Amino acid sequence: MGTSSSKTSFSPSCKLCEVRKASKPETSTWSCKECWILMCDSCKQNIHPETHTVTEIGKEDDDSVVILSVVNTYKTKSKNIMRMLCLPDDMIYYRHYNSQKSENSIVKAKISKSMKILQKVDIECTDLAISSTDDILFSPAQSPSDLKTFAKSGETKTLLDVSPMAILCIHVNKDNEKILVLVEQSDPYNQSIAVFGADYEKKVTIDNNSKIFNKIRRIVCDSKNQMYAIDEKADKDGNRRVVSFDMKGNTIFSYEGCQSIKTDLFAPTDIVVTAKDNIIIADMFINALHVLNTKGELIALQNTMEYGIEMPESLSFDKTGYLLIGCDTFEKLKDPFANIYMVKTSV
Repeated sequence: MGTSSSKTSFSPSCKLCEVRKASKPETSTWSCKECWILMCDSCKQNIHPETHTVTEIGKEDDDSVVILSVVNTYKTKSKNIMRMLCLPDDMIYYRHYNSQKSENSIVKAKISKSMKILQKVDIECTDLAISSTDDILFSPAQSPSDLKTFAKSGETKTLLDVSPMAILCIHVNKDNEKILVLVEQSDPYNQSIAVFGADYEKKVTIDNNSKIFNKIRRIVCDSKNQMYAIDEKADKDGNRRVVSFDMKGNTIFSYEGCQSIKTDLFAPTDIVVTAKDNIIIADMFINALHVLNTKGELIALQNTMEYGIEMPESLSFDKTGYLLIGCDTFEKLKDPFANIYMVKTSV
């Protein structure tokens, strides 16, 4: 069973104190928007470059604020929360992988003040989605051409077969249309996007002849069916981007990370759309949440370590509008199990 704790504030330790191995690191009060670290007053004055832009942590008029407070923290027995979905009845489903045990599982849990694990199913898949009837949609690795449902009753059945293609990503929009990212199962492994109606008849196909994307890893839609995808770039350095396009395949924007942050890697792992049609991006490797508007303009950028949220990997909104953030541990020794945070957001 997972455990939880309510948490509305957090006092992160100074990263520069830790780097210089101070006997007792001070509490951070400042956040650098360029080297992306948290620091105390002393290190800001004496060590940190004066030319970098810093802001006071928790300052209300700071436009970088995305998280207003942490409402709850759920401690799991999983190494990572690679994908997460919230259902209206306080149920969540999440996918995790344990490389030490070669274990792929989908976990069903109920959350309130605490989290109770209800079921764990050994299914390997790349993505999950929620249907209009609150059933879980997935494509198992053993039969990647099949779109299946894992109903609340426990029954599993096949809804669609897209052979000879394989399903990589799944999203259900407000019209109950299923948006699938498909890939060829042999070289050159070309991708396409197919939109299926509620009757599972194909309505739209977006071929990638114009190379609007390379390798999509996640896809979502806003209220106007504008699509946003995490796309793996062709540079083979692990970099990704967020690309947006309409149902006709016309590119609207491409976002490749905040240029002011001194990092060589932008590799987002998840993306969600808010009720205001803003886009929140999980940037796990620098502990950040990027927020874009529908034009691709960066409107907020949050260092999640200000709230002790390390390696944010997956995102999902619950029925009340709280954002759940599932984390990764990278199987590090200091904390072998991943947390799920419920937060109140400003966007």
